[in-house]
Amino acid sequence: MPDRQHFVNGIPEDKQCLNEVVVDTWAGFLFFNMNPEAEPLHEFLGVIPSHLDPYRIEQYHVIDDYVIERNCNWKFAVDQFAEIYHLPALHPQLLEYFDHLATPVDVYDGGKHSRQLIRMGLPDPIWTDELAQRFGYENRDTITNQQRANLRDCGIDPDPLDLKARELPPVLAEARRKWGEEIGMDFSLLVDEQLVDNFPWVMPCKDGHVSFAPFLLDHWWAAVVDMMGSPDWAVSEAFATTMGRVANADVVEPLTVAWLMQHTKQEIYEMALERKVACFPVNTMEEVLESRQYQARDFFVDVAHPVAGTLRQPGAAGAYSDTPWAVRRPVPLLGEHTTAVICGELGHSEAELAALVAAGVCATSTADSA
Repeated sequence: MPDRQHFVNGIPEDKQCLNEVVVDTWAGFLFFNMNPEAEPLHEFLGVIPSHLDPYRIEQYHVIDDYVIERNCNWKFAVDQFAEIYHLPALHPQLLEYFDHLATPVDVYDGGKHSRQLIRMGLPDPIWTDELAQRFGYENRDTITNQQRANLRDCGIDPDPLDLKARELPPVLAEARRKWGEEIGMDFSLLVDEQLVDNFPWVMPCKDGHVSFAPFLLDHWWAAVVDMMGSPDWAVSEAFATTMGRVANADVVEPLTVAWLMQHTKQEIYEMALERKVACFPVNTMEEVLESRQYQARDFFVDVAHPVAGTLRQPGAAGAYSDTPWAVRRPVPLLGEHTTAVICGELGHSEAELAALVAAGVCATSTADSA
């Protein structure tokens, strides 16, 4: 404390000091915990360092930073990237480059940590001849446009290669290792799968944000350039390839964001949809409830609850003609079905149930007793 000599009556540090918090560091990040009895950071992290150490995160440098504000619960936005199950239904065009069936979701350390490894760089097993032909390929084994672009980014001519599309990832990984050596990047600690990756974005726009990856695939970027009216900067050869856009992300991303800021998320979504570019608006809960898509499907239903009144809640994920869906009953009250479960399903007597209730093991409600 500066100028302590001027506090002639003393400083009541034992009464007015700030609360202490547990602080530790790992890989250049600062961690804090408000719980003074929290386990040590290295114990909490568990297996995480062993998974991320090969990336040498502690050697990274900040070249730019963004503040993204979303008018929604953060979990809603995070959930959009928590699974890849939706890929065949919503993004069939991506099956030429993503293997969603080989994407594991692993849970570690008793549920404290999880990871999802999206396998990329090869067609999905459900990428059939019919689907491939729909998108302009001879058959499911034809090397795809994005695979060809990835190879050209690394200086490899894809035409002489006598390989099937699903045989390409090892070739691409080796090519990227050589490319890394040429530009001074050390990939020696990374396995091949870590070199065949993607980079998603949530990007700001005029009235919020869109989940948008315009830089990922070359044909997407061409479509986005068309969306933007083909400005001179966007048609530069420097941005013509995926690797070129990655290497010049500090230039191409701010310029793209500047265009996005002139349009609403609905406008961007509709323009992207028309050009078959994966994009969706990051909606607030109010916007979700007012969605034309959900309204057309009668997705949200009103349910009468005996205590809370009429509640609006999500309905069925799908609508099927032969198996119609309906809300059978509202959310139960606490203990409403205790008697039905313990006495009816488990076969205990009412006396045994009464003993459990008296011991505080479970409870019954008025509705249950009735």
